[in-house]
Amino acid sequence: MNTHIASIRQLVKMYVGYVGMFLGIGLISGSIVHLPIDPSRYSIIMVFGVVLFISATLVNEIILHKKEMSGLEIAKLLISSFLLSIGIGMMSGGIQHFEDVQEYAAYLIPIGLGISLFSFIVKNQMKLPKRKLAIVALSFVLIAAPLHLFLNGISDGSSGTDEVHSSHQHR
Repeated sequence: MNTHIASIRQLVKMYVGYVGMFLGIGLISGSIVHLPIDPSRYSIIMVFGVVLFISATLVNEIILHKKEMSGLEIAKLLISSFLLSIGIGMMSGGIQHFEDVQEYAAYLIPIGLGISLFSFIVKNQMKLPKRKLAIVALSFVLIAAPLHLFLNGISDGSSGTDEVHSSHQHR
């Protein structure tokens, strides 16, 4: 019976950790793309999403995976998790609302890709030799630049908040 209780506790911890990460990303992505509509409102939502994502990351890394980390490693984890959450939020929000804010999304998606890629490398403490890091950076540029040009090319020029207000209201 004691083993059963421990496994339920572990399940709850894992679930809460992952829900926190994904809910945090959802709040961030929604707030990034809606920021032009109401900057103060969506900035507050974004801050809450970032705090939720970082807290869940700490729970997952330190409590669930029982990693012992120095102060510097925790600081790197916090900063890289923050940037990772923003990058993923930029991509997710840009994809979800491309029709609403096309020119804005054409920047959000490739920039978010870069931010999330490099913060993922730092967060996961991947030690890449300079040559491999250069290959990753070049690959990013070879994907992100054409992606931006493509998205900008298919954009019909609508990126203002008027279109968002008229075609996509959440209030």
